[in-house]
Amino acid sequence: MSSGPGGFGQVVLGPPGSGKTTYCRGMKEFLSSLGRNVKIVNLDPANEGIPYHCSANIADLITLEDAMESFDLGPNGGMIYCLEFLEKNVDWLVEALENSMAETLDEKEEKNNEKQSPENTPYFLFDLPGQVELFTHHESLRNIIEAIQRRLDLRLSAVHLVDSYHCSDPSKFISVLFLSLSTMLRLELPHVNVLSKVDLMESKGTLHFNLDFYKDAMELEHLIPLLPSNIALQAYEGPTDSVQETASKAVAAASTSTSDEKADSSHVEENADKFNEKFRDLNRAICNIVEEYSLVSFHTLNIEDKESVFRLIKAVDKTNGYIQAKDIAIDEWITETTTETQEKYLKEMFSK
Repeated sequence: MSSGPGGFGQVVLGPPGSGKTTYCRGMKEFLSSLGRNVKIVNLDPANEGIPYHCSANIADLITLEDAMESFDLGPNGGMIYCLEFLEKNVDWLVEALENSMAETLDEKEEKNNEKQSPENTPYFLFDLPGQVELFTHHESLRNIIEAIQRRLDLRLSAVHLVDSYHCSDPSKFISVLFLSLSTMLRLELPHVNVLSKVDLMESKGTLHFNLDFYKDAMELEHLIPLLPSNIALQAYEGPTDSVQETASKAVAAASTSTSDEKADSSHVEENADKFNEKFRDLNRAICNIVEEYSLVSFHTLNIEDKESVFRLIKAVDKTNGYIQAKDIAIDEWITETTTETQEKYLKEMFSK
């Protein structure tokens, strides 16, 4: 047995809809084509209809549906129970990963009688749930990751995916920044933040700045003037007919309102102004915290673009140590500047 690490891998996490499962499937295909021995581990108990083969699947231990039915829990409570149950039964996960690693070595020895090397060392992709509180507030997920790293001698990096369309909304992007920072500090793993679905960014909205601004996450004070000025009123707006009818009735009633009612309306507007001011102060404080830590930056990804995937692999390989074990020359990797990425996916937006 080699004295090197037992394996490498990525802990793939992010909010719902960020593309984690699609990422795992695409990344496995791509890394396998490079000769890596990739294995996917599904740790999302709500993940049904998985489009890839699992080397280990939490559904074999417990599912979200089982937890909800057995203990009369909601989706979030059921998810927390499943992760706590996995933590108590982490031996099951360790054994499943050990069996997968043993199968790899047996196959290589039969074919080539080779010693373990980076080419045949297991490379794991852990597909995690999308509930952000599991990796920002709760302990179980971090404890599980620490246990498998320690017991199996794995070199893991966190790959945090967020949908790139959030860049078009300053308040949402600030939330993404804070989520990314909280996750980095909580999990204490080498970390790569990714703006996923960059190929769809142009169709989702207009960016106020060039792509470099969002990737570097610096000088965030420029986002504050772009925050909505009527956030308190927006909380009551919606696309449904019932809300629109209610608004129409409110406008009609305002024209015939008494002086007392108008005074009440003025009081509501005053409270809304105070709320909007506090909202801006909160976002300004979050931006200051993100900049003070100076940890958050982003890579862009289109999982169907070979060059985009190559660039991300290079970043991940640096963080989990694979690039040192494999002794890959950095200059051999395909490189692409942010300007080239912007021209490829946001050409119409910035040509105006």
